[in-house]
Amino acid sequence: MCGGGIRRGPASGGAAAHAQPSSSWCCADFGHILGHFKYKLGIKRERSLFVFTPQMAHVLGSTEGGPFNDFLTFTTAAFNVLRRHSDLLITLFALMVGSGLPELTSAEEVGWMRTVLRYGMPDAQAAAEITELVHACLNTKATQINEMFHMLKHV
Repeated sequence: MCGGGIRRGPASGGAAAHAQPSSSWCCADFGHILGHFKYKLGIKRERSLFVFTPQMAHVLGSTEGGPFNDFLTFTTAAFNVLRRHSDLLITLFALMVGSGLPELTSAEEVGWMRTVLRYGMPDAQAAAEITELVHACLNTKATQINEMFHMLKHV
């Protein structure tokens, strides 16, 4: 996810988010592609499909304002653009099965993309589901706690 206020930076297995007042924010952990989620002491750390915390919404001025609504509009539009190219994306990932990525070793793992891209679903329904996911992420306490420890680690 990308927006305003955070700059990309290196981290183990992906890119971490770091606050910078004049840049954009983006956090992509490439170790989580295709449904591979982290566990700590046998407990699944990720409880939502992506991280969007109340603090991130606060940067947008709350969940009631125009910037948040713009964020939802851009997010759902971008998601539907990806979905329009889902055949290509799925084919490219299928071709990478033998590439040696530990997260991509079988056709079943490529099937995860069909699920998360809401393959075959009408655009309006997929946009509504993504909007629901954004709101669900805002209320996922485990993600907020995990993000707190992540930020403390990078202080």
